[in-house]
Amino acid sequence: KLCSSNGNFTMTSKLKVNLINDSGDNNIITSDGSGVITSSKFKIGQVIQGTTTSELTSTSSSYADTGLTASITPTSTSSKVLIFISQNGVRKQSNHTNNAINIKLLRDSTDISTFFLYSLYTGTSLDLYGATLSVNFLDTPASTSAITYKTQYANYGTGNIRIQDASSMSTITLMEILD
Repeated sequence: KLCSSNGNFTMTSKLKVNLINDSGDNNIITSDGSGVITSSKFKIGQVIQGTTTSELTSTSSSYADTGLTASITPTSTSSKVLIFISQNGVRKQSNHTNNAINIKLLRDSTDISTFFLYSLYTGTSLDLYGATLSVNFLDTPASTSAITYKTQYANYGTGNIRIQDASSMSTITLMEILD
C-alpha cells in the first residue's frame, strides 16, 4: 500500500503469521489468533510484583513480617519460581558492632532462606547505618496451588532497626520459570 499526502510516498506493511519456526523446522512461537502466544523457547510463564512502603521499627531479635509479600500460582508442578528481593533498612546503635538486620524469606509459613542486610556506618554522631538488600533466589515449590512469598526481619545486635525507612519502597518480584 502506497500513501502520499505531499508527494512523498511511504509504504506500510503488515505480516500475519500463526507460527514461526527455526531453520530446523522447530516451532519457536505459535499464536492462537487472539493475541496469546506460546513458545517452547521463552521460559517465563508469569511475573508478579509486590511492594510496600510501610515503615516498621523494632529492637527485637524475634522475626516479624516486613509487609513485603506477593502471591503466585504456578501452572505446573515442575515450574520454578525466581524471586528478586530489594529490601531496605536502617539501624541506629551506640557502637559499630553487629550492624546487621536479619531478613528471612518464607514460602507460605516455611523458611526457605535467611539473608543479612549489612549496613554501613554513616560517619555521623547519629550512628546511623543504612543499606538495601538486593538478592535473588530460585525456589522449586512443586505445586500448582497459590503460594505466598514474604520477608520477615529481626534485629541482629543492639539498637533500633527500621525497615522501609522514611516510607522508601521495598519490592519482591516473582517469575514463574517453565520447565
